[in-house]
Amino acid sequence: APTLEATPLEPLLAVAGDSVLIDCVVKNLQNYTIIWRRVVPGSNKTEILSAGEVRIIPDPRFSLLHQKDHETWVLQIQKAQVNDSGRYVCEVNTSPRMQIYRLLSVVERIPSNSKAFPVDHNYTDRINQDPTCSSGGTAILIKKHLTHHEIPNPTLNEIEATTISLNLPNIDPIIISSIYIPPSSKTSTFTLDLKSILQLGNTCILGGDFNAHHVSWGSNKNTEKGNKIKSLANSANLDIIAPSTPTRYGNYTASFIDFIMAKNFLYPYDISSVPELSSDHNPVIANFYFNYKAPKQNNTFKTNWKNFKSDMINSTYNFNQITNSNELDSEISNFTENINKIFNSNSKIVDPTTQYINNKIKTIHHERNVARRNWQSTRNPAFKTLFNRLHRQATKLEQKIKQDDWRDKLIALQPNDNSLWNTAKQMRKQHTKISALKGQSSIALSNSEKAETLADSLENQFTLNNLKDPDTENIVHNTILKFFNSPTDTNITPPTFSELLHHTNKINVRKAPGIDGISNKIIRNLPLTTILKFYHLLTHIFKLNHFPTSWKTAVVIPILKPGKDPTAPASYRPISLLPNFSKITEHFILQRLNEHFYSNNILIPFQFGFKPKLSTTHQLLRATETISAGFENKEHTGAVFLDIQKAFDRVWLNGLIYKLIN
Repeated sequence: APTLEATPLEPLLAVAGDSVLIDCVVKNLQNYTIIWRRVVPGSNKTEILSAGEVRIIPDPRFSLLHQKDHETWVLQIQKAQVNDSGRYVCEVNTSPRMQIYRLLSVVERIPSNSKAFPVDHNYTDRINQDPTCSSGGTAILIKKHLTHHEIPNPTLNEIEATTISLNLPNIDPIIISSIYIPPSSKTSTFTLDLKSILQLGNTCILGGDFNAHHVSWGSNKNTEKGNKIKSLANSANLDIIAPSTPTRYGNYTASFIDFIMAKNFLYPYDISSVPELSSDHNPVIANFYFNYKAPKQNNTFKTNWKNFKSDMINSTYNFNQITNSNELDSEISNFTENINKIFNSNSKIVDPTTQYINNKIKTIHHERNVARRNWQSTRNPAFKTLFNRLHRQATKLEQKIKQDDWRDKLIALQPNDNSLWNTAKQMRKQHTKISALKGQSSIALSNSEKAETLADSLENQFTLNNLKDPDTENIVHNTILKFFNSPTDTNITPPTFSELLHHTNKINVRKAPGIDGISNKIIRNLPLTTILKFYHLLTHIFKLNHFPTSWKTAVVIPILKPGKDPTAPASYRPISLLPNFSKITEHFILQRLNEHFYSNNILIPFQFGFKPKLSTTHQLLRATETISAGFENKEHTGAVFLDIQKAFDRVWLNGLIYKLIN
């Protein structure tokens, strides 16, 4: 059945004379029809504007935009008028009918020579605009209860700006400046104006339309202005804060030219580009968090480990004889499902804010709730007054406890136990979303589109180079087939139960789980009976020479490579999170491989990678000693350093197995 996107909470805002786009997302429309209606002002009646892609209303300003096979249906109103304000209905002719409402507010355009500005009475406006110019200009709206004052701009020749000093309690003054850099500004001198504003205070936030492109903030090209701003940011140690999706849309383009430059501003933030106005520029919303704490996971689980172990012991295990790989895969699937089922039944998600609730707050909450119930049942104003007073007390006390808790954490930080450095690292780390990606045929904006684009890129990266040689391929294929069909030595010693216990007791509980969701902490809390079941499965993995299929599936997390274009899918390095049971099994397989290598003297002595207690440092030391010995003997030392692009990603596995056989 069709599904409609949830009704947006905020109304659409437009200026008279502009074009308005009202969108409606309908999934799985099938053979039903989209109908746009408008609620007649002063009544509950509606008039039909369009049905399907056909305009019904005679007014030619209205039209319907829709691309074939797309889920978005857009009602376009050209040259919007104030009387176009009201409620618009997107309807699907199902039974019963499905509807969502979109609210539109159209306001008059303010003449360029007018000082009027429609501002809510709770806000103060600071405006800087040339009255003789119909474009450009900057403004800042700030709530009246916030202590601030306007700062006169220094002499600016190329840019426009409105600047204030925000004076928050217990925080150094913050200079906030609304910036507009016209396209006609001189590239050679506009950064001088930016430097002048940055010198107004120690902590500065400059945000607005910079009309500059650079790949470092998401653009697909570097312009001269973008290079100048990037150079200024590097030299002055500025942070450039940009959303992950484009901020300006042209007819066939999408670009990032609206962003923030910050100086000495280390507070956590989030920033996004929101398609809410009928303009070629999206509003960019940045939230800064002054009352913050160290980052935590989204969900915190509280597990009753005692009950978990008890339920695991009571669960029935059948140590069935496993004779083939299919039976092994089935047993492992049942094993992991049973652990997850018991863990979920003994765990619950805990609201992170509960850590701040103490007995005093609980008492105030109880009294407040009693006062609210009494007010609802009696409508006595005294209970309403009591409720409001207790609610204010609870809010202030919660805030004080949070701040005191954070203060105590800061006081407890010590450099000798790395707590100071770990906290500083968390604070300075900027968690940004993946930028819009340039796909093969279009720009990927949604999460699903980005995932598909990254998957296509990874598939391309792991595709073998087209170096076909039929004769060589036939030799390799026949050799491998003969090897796999011939009897093999299966006397690979599986790990002992004591080895398994020793390894599981020292695994790092902070490592991320794989796709099965079983963390190392869960494994550390498994009873001996469950470990014994895992040991039963592990021995059959060695006996059958079969690695479980479900343990080969990984969760892939893309990480942007330093200095790479964030819009290019190939700029992301895939990090794979395998199931922890898979990692334990791989540990023992690697252990047995190394024992075989060492006992048969297979590896050359100069192989330092992937060997215990050796690293690239030893290889560098060996090279340094060789060069030093050459100097002492008055000899030249030649060296060849080879780096093969995509060597791991595109290795011919069958060819590698063929070489190992030989």
